[in-house]
Amino acid sequence: MTLAARIVNRWASSVLVDTGEKTWGGGTLYTMPLEKDTFIHFTLEERVEGILAAGKLLQRPPYPKFGPDEVFAISTTYGITLPSVQTSRFKGRPLKAIKFKTTAMPTHGYIEEVVWDRDVPLLQWEVLGPIRAASLLRKPILRLGDQDQVRYE
Repeated sequence: MTLAARIVNRWASSVLVDTGEKTWGGGTLYTMPLEKDTFIHFTLEERVEGILAAGKLLQRPPYPKFGPDEVFAISTTYGITLPSVQTSRFKGRPLKAIKFKTTAMPTHGYIEEVVWDRDVPLLQWEVLGPIRAASLLRKPILRLGDQDQVRYE
């Protein structure tokens, strides 16, 4: 293993800590400090300006939204790109991604999405093209199993 790989593995194992608990699906439950993670939120290009003007991802935005009444993003630490979950609802319309940090505590984190049951303020944000954003999710820092879950601290 290269020195760079050892440093990344040491960082990841110090950030994601195995609690010794199991998830409902039999996976491992990890904890992670919120300030150590960065997130990607895919959205329609036409919505980016309004999101940035609000300074947050809204649980109940002023436009029709797909899916449950929650806010979703993907962890750049352990999340992976799954277009069938993350972007298929946009059906070929122009996309952008917002890379951000936040102080809003997520309800829970899965490899395909991190979920909030409230508005999510954006800190240190950056707008990315969808290909660049997806590339950040193709090789997560730490690979979790499908049934694993992260609880943020």
